[in-house]
Amino acid sequence: MARYAIVRQSDAEITNVIELENPGNYNPGTGFYLVADPNGAAQIGGHWTGTEFEPAPPPPPPPPTPPTVEELDERIDTLEAWTGDEEAREATEATHEAGQDSAISALQSQVGALDDLALSTPSRALNTTFMPHATKNVLVSYSVRITCTASIGSNAEGSVELRSDASDPGDPAIVRARAQNRNAFTLAVTLQGVNEQTVQLSHLVPAGHKVRLVTASTGTVAFAIVAQTETVIG
Repeated sequence: MARYAIVRQSDAEITNVIELENPGNYNPGTGFYLVADPNGAAQIGGHWTGTEFEPAPPPPPPPPTPPTVEELDERIDTLEAWTGDEEAREATEATHEAGQDSAISALQSQVGALDDLALSTPSRALNTTFMPHATKNVLVSYSVRITCTASIGSNAEGSVELRSDASDPGDPAIVRARAQNRNAFTLAVTLQGVNEQTVQLSHLVPAGHKVRLVTASTGTVAFAIVAQTETVIG
């Protein structure tokens, strides 16, 4: 198995990273092309410059770490050493208490943000339209297995498209990621052959958008979702 990046022709963005045993039999779909990634440098959301892979944009920086209670105590001790004025000391203690409340509030907010990152294992089905979340963004990831069985003079080809947009009513139509497998015999010793590929389809679905995993096939093809994960963000 070798690693490949699926690149969109319009903007050279990497839409998926897959492993293929027979890349010559794989068609990434109209508007997309394959680029070999032997060093594992390709990242979903990154770009292909024509000579090298550019990484995906970094995530936003984490919020600043609030001072601990011990750090605030040290600041108070330092201020008290500067002045023996009782009024100044009382003002410093009031500042300390306010700082404690601020630090506790900031920590609670950070813990709450982590709690809001909800990971789930749903039971989505192929060729069925669904909405991951009505009010929050969701990072979806589905591992799809495509099994093509072909014999001499009888080819097999199958594809799965992850479509997602804000269509209402109706089913989503914009293709966000695509997987395809093909099996063909022209001259062979065996009477029948099976070619199996498992590909991960991922997309960051905005709040309120729909998703549909659409299959298409010719010949004898079997499809299955072997793993699926949805992470609610926010």
